[in-house]
Amino acid sequence: MRPLRLTLDGFGPYAAREVVDFAELGAHRLFLISGPTGAGKTSLLDAMCFALFGESSGEERAPGHLRSLQAPPERATEVVLEFLQAGRHWRIRRSPAWDRPKRRGEGTTAERMKVELCEVTGGTAGPPIERDEEVRARIGEILGLSAAEFRQVVLLPQGRFRELLTARPEKRQDILRTLFRTAFYERVQAALKLAAAAARGGAKEAETRHGVLLGQAGSASLEQAQEAGTALAATKAAADAARQAAEQHEAAARAAQAAGLEAARRLEAARLAAIELATLQ
Repeated sequence: MRPLRLTLDGFGPYAAREVVDFAELGAHRLFLISGPTGAGKTSLLDAMCFALFGESSGEERAPGHLRSLQAPPERATEVVLEFLQAGRHWRIRRSPAWDRPKRRGEGTTAERMKVELCEVTGGTAGPPIERDEEVRARIGEILGLSAAEFRQVVLLPQGRFRELLTARPEKRQDILRTLFRTAFYERVQAALKLAAAAARGGAKEAETRHGVLLGQAGSASLEQAQEAGTALAATKAAADAARQAAEQHEAAARAAQAAGLEAARRLEAARLAAIELATLQ
């Protein structure tokens, strides 16, 4: 993303309208925002982040606290950011929620946050998107970053960076965790450690079960168990062949027995026929 123009009105320390024209930098992509403490450097980063996401650049500054305390009560707070992304020109305008004086009578009236996003083509603004949810979704599509990722990748709060430079070595790791919001990755790392421990436990249990099964098989190793299994398979095959041969012999014996009985029957029939013939003679 390349900022082109930032306009602040009643925002932070800028009670009056202020314009920062980044386009004047031309082709220079690297520039320094400098000034004494309290000059409003961080407020420029807050303004960019607020315009895009409705949030400040630091968690300690809520959007409701970004309105200038020096701004007249009737003056609305507004931030307008124009920027280039992937060759396309965009303009986003956002005002925080605030309590304005009533136009009649005393007291105040609550004004909700207002936002408007449009693409600028040839100096002409296109149809605006005005619903906050739709604007947030469209900004996410345009930049490819959420508010947290934008703060982490694009903005580095200067106070925390100064703290990082001056901190003791043992404190720097905690500061870096806060700056780059590594809690999610720490949770992923912890989950992976638990998964690895569970996998190691499962492997150990499988190894123990493997040993038990080898013991039940009477073998000292997997190779011996495989050899025993091969020998057992050969013995079973021989037994099956012997059984089949026995069944064949039994069938042959039964057939021979049946043939013998048939021959005896025929012999007996012939003997009875001979006796009958002799009687007739």
